[in-house]
Amino acid sequence: MKAVKILAAALLSLLALAIVGAVILVSLFDPNDYKGYVTAFVEDRTGRSLAIADDLKLSFFPWLAIETGGIVLGNAEGFTETPFATIEKASARVKVLPLFRGGIEVGTVELDGIELNLGRDAALRGNWEDLTARAPVSATAGDASAAPPAAFAIEGIQIRNGRVNWRENSSELRYRISELDLDTSAIEGAAPVEITLDLVFVFEDVASKISVALTSSLTAVLDSARPSAHDFEAELSVAREGQALGAGRLAIASIGAAADGALQVGATELTGMLAAPPIGPPDLPVALSFASAAFAPDAQSLQVTALLTRAADIEARWTLAGETLVDAPHVRGTVEVPAAGIANVFEFLGVEAPAADPAALGNISATLGFAVDVGGDRVEITNLDAGLLGLKVTGSAALAGDALTATITIPRFAPSAALVALAQSYVPETIELAGLRELALRGNLQGNLGSGALRVRGLAAELLGGTLTGELDVVP
Repeated sequence: MKAVKILAAALLSLLALAIVGAVILVSLFDPNDYKGYVTAFVEDRTGRSLAIADDLKLSFFPWLAIETGGIVLGNAEGFTETPFATIEKASARVKVLPLFRGGIEVGTVELDGIELNLGRDAALRGNWEDLTARAPVSATAGDASAAPPAAFAIEGIQIRNGRVNWRENSSELRYRISELDLDTSAIEGAAPVEITLDLVFVFEDVASKISVALTSSLTAVLDSARPSAHDFEAELSVAREGQALGAGRLAIASIGAAADGALQVGATELTGMLAAPPIGPPDLPVALSFASAAFAPDAQSLQVTALLTRAADIEARWTLAGETLVDAPHVRGTVEVPAAGIANVFEFLGVEAPAADPAALGNISATLGFAVDVGGDRVEITNLDAGLLGLKVTGSAALAGDALTATITIPRFAPSAALVALAQSYVPETIELAGLRELALRGNLQGNLGSGALRVRGLAAELLGGTLTGELDVVP
């Protein structure tokens, strides 16, 4: 028992001596004397300037803690003088005692007011590429005698008031993320680590002035070979210049990297409401889902499988593929509407249904191909094949800016009672349509969505046993 007391007294004495030594060290050692060394080290390894405006504050036991602020990392050569990164306040803590056992235990790393300015120049060179190209090799690399830490753990990472700016052509601000808050759970060991993240941020397209506010959570697996995430859930809202456009909920089963580097997204579902859609009534309920998606960064290509959309009880099945999505986005695919009630189509278009019984109008079915050139502001529709009310419509169309061109063909058919009743509700009462037997129509359309002007060329209509040909101009 006496030996135990002596040992305890010795340990307490050593602890007291360590505390006294730490106090003396803090009072005598000024970490700011090493600011110049730190900034020179970073500049030598990255080629970037580093400035630390605030003093370095150091404390000991039970944590070795460092805190500072006003950190500024310079931009890449050839880009604007705007800093690559700034941090208003940064702090990190390391437990002292585990260091003597060969382990590293880091407390919560806190970054407040961090701002990243990412961008590309006219040659599509990113201002982060020189950092990855010049990533320094560890001082222990190639040294077989250098052993890794026996244990490594971080309590978590906390980011508050983060901002990310994306610029094109070096200086043109295109996208912006603000109000970025991020929290992670503990990260332990060198093996893949599963963490839970909570994210809050606002994404803004500066050109269109459309912003998306998102609050989300997900579970991620940190793995240098194949990072992944699962159980992603988010509440989001979309607005333009402060005016609400819609809101919804997004759920993604999994997100991960494939062996070839492609980003793979698992089953995804989005449900929400559009406050003022370009087509359809206000407060339109919408839904979107797909089985999987794959994005290849090198080819900038996207493939989506089993894509379904629903709006006003109208369901559509899509095939979708994208090319050069970062540099010059092109999207192509097909759409199939297997069977939608025509009454639902009237509701979707915001058109009042005719007096005819909506059930008698039956269904509409359609398939078409499409191609969208985002940069060229052009949309093409090909192989249109639709059927409704006993008639068939085929054709194609293209929209470039406000200029619309289209070709429409309706082969000869006998009008159904529902079609006659529908058409009768839109013509003067003096015109009797019940005597129509067979009809056919074809023509080429040229219009302008901005002015509302419309031209029909090559018009040919077959009705009442005769053929009517000519041209038609509609002037607003």
